[in-house]
Amino acid sequence: KNPWVIYHNTKDKKITYDYEVSILLSHLNIAPQQVNSELIPQQARIKDGWEYIYDSNGNVAKDSLGNDRKRDKIITVQAEVRVMQQIKSGQVDGTITVKNLINNTTTVNNPVLGEARFENTYAIFRGDQRAIEEKYYQLLQNKEVPFPIDSEFVKYALADFKAKMLQILNNQQFN
Repeated sequence: KNPWVIYHNTKDKKITYDYEVSILLSHLNIAPQQVNSELIPQQARIKDGWEYIYDSNGNVAKDSLGNDRKRDKIITVQAEVRVMQQIKSGQVDGTITVKNLINNTTTVNNPVLGEARFENTYAIFRGDQRAIEEKYYQLLQNKEVPFPIDSEFVKYALADFKAKMLQILNNQQFN
């Protein structure tokens, strides 16, 4: 942000520096991949055609216009929805320190946590699909996907760490 601030990643012996920024990476954690599963029973009463209404003599009952009387045929259908959630995460944590070299004081000493997270949710079912609540339809369209490899998590966590570090430096007031 500040056009008067220039960062060097290697020291130039010809320049007298006012500040020094130190970045210490202390931990790299990659959590093992997990697959969580929840079985959700589903049941619904649905219309499944129609049936005639019979009178007490066993004949098809008639309405006032002489038409056969019918009623909806209601049945109970069942299914099981298994919701699967794939999860994996990674973190890089460390500290950024800004030291004033003119008066030998530390002006900033902030912890920084870079994170990467993978999450995929999908569902499978068994039984009569008509019993399944509408809120599960999208999950049934989703599929299982391969987990990203550990090096991808390191890359994304480091990118998040770098973005947060740059935000700290951009907010730093240099005199």
